[in-house]
Amino acid sequence: MKMHLFFKLLTMAWLEIYLMFFQSLIVKFNFLFNYKYILLFFCLSVSIDNYADDLNPLITDQLDCSTSLKQIMKPEYPYTTFQGYSIVSFTINKDGSVGNIKAAESNCAVSRSDDGSINFKPCPFFKKVSVDAAKYLKFLPPKNLNNNSCSIEKHTRKYTYRFYESLLEDKNQFLLRDEVNLILDKDFKNIKERNEFVKKVLTKQL
Repeated sequence: MKMHLFFKLLTMAWLEIYLMFFQSLIVKFNFLFNYKYILLFFCLSVSIDNYADDLNPLITDQLDCSTSLKQIMKPEYPYTTFQGYSIVSFTINKDGSVGNIKAAESNCAVSRSDDGSINFKPCPFFKKVSVDAAKYLKFLPPKNLNNNSCSIEKHTRKYTYRFYESLLEDKNQFLLRDEVNLILDKDFKNIKERNEFVKKVLTKQL
């Protein structure tokens, strides 16, 4: 299982490099301009948290029952053009499996405020895929301070669904469709110049 997860992470890393390569071509070569939307569709990537970082942190509840995540699965992207996130709630059982999985909330990114923050509205699109992915979560068997087996109730996890990952340095941000059009319509000399423009878009400085 660990080897399977390693190859999955390695594949995701190479995919992200591949996407960045194509984004560079779009802004560098004029002859690709007319095909930018086709390339963009091909290069869309979905960021669902940082898996490597998730597998290490210690999880402890109010009763000092502790565990850590050892397996995670990337959800499928639902059939929607919306971006957003979902939060699921579940019980971490004594053997490290999960149960009583419920979608606590699901929200879609709809606009950006003047301060640069994203405005969300409730939507149903991310509930089922998040619950399905949460079924594959595995934790180390939880232990308390006395090294006795225990369980953790109502633990939550956030799944984020996002396009245009290769245009973003901040993995907690979103780019809306009209903002992406602004970026792709520009002729950047290099990636650094593009990233500076993206920052201005994200902070409403244009």
